[in-house]
Amino acid sequence: MIRASISQQLRRLFPSFRGCIALLLFLCAWLAGAYLGMQLFFKDDIATIWPPSGIYLAGLIIAPTRLWPAMIATVWCASTICHVFWHDLPLSISSAVWLANTIEAVLGALILRGRTSEGQTFTLSNLTNVLTFSCVAVLLPTCLGGYIAAIAFSTITDANFWIVWHVWWSATTLGALIVAPFFLVFGNQKFKIPRRLSEICEAGIASIAVVGLSFLSTDLYGLTAIYSTFLLMLWIALRFEMRGVVLANLATTAIVLWKSTQSEVPIHPGMLLSDQILIVQVFLELLTISHLTFAAAITERRCAWETSALRNQRYQILIQNTSDLMIAMTPDCKLTCANNAWTKLIGYTPETMNNLSVKDLIHPQDRQNWDETIENVWRRKQTGELQLRILTKQGTNVAVECTFAVTPDGDDSPGIYSIMRDVTNRKLVEQQQIEYQRQLEALNTQLRSMSITDSLTLLHNRRFLQQRLDEEFIRARRQETPLTLLMMDVDRFKSLNDSYGHLEGDRVLCRVAEILKMCSRPNDIVARYGGEEFAVLLPNTDLVTGMVLAEAIRKSVEESPWSGPQVTISIGVAQMLPTHSDTDQLIRCADEALYISKSNGRNQVNALEVQHNALSFNA
Repeated sequence: MIRASISQQLRRLFPSFRGCIALLLFLCAWLAGAYLGMQLFFKDDIATIWPPSGIYLAGLIIAPTRLWPAMIATVWCASTICHVFWHDLPLSISSAVWLANTIEAVLGALILRGRTSEGQTFTLSNLTNVLTFSCVAVLLPTCLGGYIAAIAFSTITDANFWIVWHVWWSATTLGALIVAPFFLVFGNQKFKIPRRLSEICEAGIASIAVVGLSFLSTDLYGLTAIYSTFLLMLWIALRFEMRGVVLANLATTAIVLWKSTQSEVPIHPGMLLSDQILIVQVFLELLTISHLTFAAAITERRCAWETSALRNQRYQILIQNTSDLMIAMTPDCKLTCANNAWTKLIGYTPETMNNLSVKDLIHPQDRQNWDETIENVWRRKQTGELQLRILTKQGTNVAVECTFAVTPDGDDSPGIYSIMRDVTNRKLVEQQQIEYQRQLEALNTQLRSMSITDSLTLLHNRRFLQQRLDEEFIRARRQETPLTLLMMDVDRFKSLNDSYGHLEGDRVLCRVAEILKMCSRPNDIVARYGGEEFAVLLPNTDLVTGMVLAEAIRKSVEESPWSGPQVTISIGVAQMLPTHSDTDQLIRCADEALYISKSNGRNQVNALEVQHNALSFNA
């Protein structure tokens, strides 16, 4: 871990091979800019522009922060070469110049880096960045650097403090405004052959011509003709944006300063040379800032327009390729726009509906709801929803769910937007589900009936009888009402089966079931108890009434015409007693009464009194 941390610190202190190459190029660029700046000096070493300030600032902005110490040291070496070896100035002056340039560049780079996200490089991509670069990151740091340099020069030499300050401020500011944008715009881009090469040549020729013609006048105020370059720069900003403006500013500044040095600036009586140079510098600074502002505003506007156009294009692609039907119509329902889904499904386009309205495509039974919804949406400026049917060009009906909305205020063509979703298949599925549900309920009813019905006699089965017996037993106990149970058995049914066969036996059982249903009351529960046994549950019925009903049943069976042998039944009757704790005791009593009927010769009705004495109706 210790070795790793030491190696990381060494990598931070000493740049890589690529970093060394970048520092070497940075050194060469700084020296080249310094040489060019010295060529544009006037007498008494009055500087017009100091390109190294722009190179220094751009280098710190573009390079990673870990290279800043190496770059600052490189600038110290370059400043020593320039001022000590080329210009024969003391090392103290060179160090003061280096300190002032470093403060300017570092402060400006920190300000501009503070406006960008981590890992990104500052760009002149919008108007805010240009104004921050020009007014905050250049003018203020160069003012402070000029103050430091003026203190050093006025202390070490006899130079006037204010002259040194304003010469320094103007020269370094102009150098930063002209040179730094060039590296910021072209530093991180690959070289490409420019398009509209002929137009670029025309712009360059026009710039040279305008600047050259402005210097034909020997009068100082002949420089005012150069202000016509504002119009030229505006055209360049419109056609080539930031790239063209940066190159044009560089070219214009070079021409103006070169012509100024060649003619030593037209001398006006009574005006100092430094003041005349200051006029040229201020003009170039204002020209540069104005053109950068033009270019940034135009670029920002173009980017916003392209973003808006791209967003609209995406919306168009989404609208045209969505499966929902999207239309726009006038308040009187004239179709003005429709997407591909509408055209494909309905078959109509705005061009084919010259004599039709969207209302004409609505099913006649749904038009009243359509009119009411459209009126509410348009009058109240609110959204609306509706389900209806649309008639297609092929004559078919399409069920749709519609959503309506009014166009936003300020729209050039007010109207109503509608999004329709084809729900024909869903409606069909819903109808099928309803039909399936109806069939399922019928089937469940049938199954419930089968689960409680005897399949042969179609009477209730034993399970249903037991369920109702439990319910009636509890109710009778709670309400203190009588409850009577009849248990009956077909006499000698086994002999009948053996002699005449099971089919005849089944017919006998079915006939007995019919007689039971015919003789019973609506609230009585008639059931096949099992085999040849039947049971009838009599709610709210006492023992005497139950025996009367049982006798009627017995007599009906006996007197019924039979195709085969005579059929009779034996019946046992029992009433629920207070001593009965459950239904089993009631069933047991009815079985005992039935056994008595069987034992006494069959074809009779017997019951058990409360004291458990037998009562009987004999045939």
